[in-house]
Amino acid sequence: MLKDSKPAEIKDKCIEILRQTAATVDGKAPGDATALKGWLQQISQHAAEASKEGGFLGIGGVPVSDAEKATLTEISSALKLAA
Repeated sequence: MLKDSKPAEIKDKCIEILRQTAATVDGKAPGDATALKGWLQQISQHAAEASKEGGFLGIGGVPVSDAEKATLTEISSALKLAA
């Protein structure tokens, strides 16, 4: 599904998959939906925080870049959760 895709296309496809997942779990298992979507959001947050952006040799930089923050907001929106 992601083969031969460019990075921006991969991100867009993954956001769409999260949107579809949220809709499916909301319809099929509403009692578990909040926990599952929160878990997916948490994984995304941890991945964004995995290494600092910018800086030099680990000095300075920011824990989460502006681009990562924007993507995290998109993920939260796709999952229908607060950012």
